[in-house]
Amino acid sequence: MLEALWVCQWNNVVNTISCYASSIAPTGARAAAGRVLCYWRVRMPAPLDFFKTLAEDPNPRVRLEAVRDASFFRTADAAAWR
Repeated sequence: MLEALWVCQWNNVVNTISCYASSIAPTGARAAAGRVLCYWRVRMPAPLDFFKTLAEDPNPRVRLEAVRDASFFRTADAAAWR
């Protein structure tokens, strides 16, 4: 799953299925999905909802990636997490 995500990102092909499916994968893939989604954020539907899901992840690496990714948004919704 992670390899497919990186191939899509490398070729600049937005693949929402790979990105969202990676969110249920092991820790490294979940963090990578957040990183890739940050690059695709303007071309994907509801990216903040995905980041909010990652921000509630039990792994600190994934949560840190979600906070990093939210910093690219200029809306109050990006800062409204707990």
